[in-house]
Amino acid sequence: GTLGDIVLADLSQYVIAEKDMKAAVSVHVSFNTDESAFRFVVRTDGLPSMLRPITPHDGGATRSAFVTLAERT
Repeated sequence: GTLGDIVLADLSQYVIAEKDMKAAVSVHVSFNTDESAFRFVVRTDGLPSMLRPITPHDGGATRSAFVTLAERT
């Protein structure tokens, strides 16, 4: 019943940006058991390719790649 419970999305219209992945290894974490620890960090961000719904030139219904169900009481 709340806004965003149901979302219809065309994920081909979603743009994702990634930064370089960082990797680190430590042999000190589990020195007693002769194990190594690995850590990977990936930073990502994304946003829709269209920031606003599009209204056709002929005045038809607006179109958007992402639609949410309105709040119901």
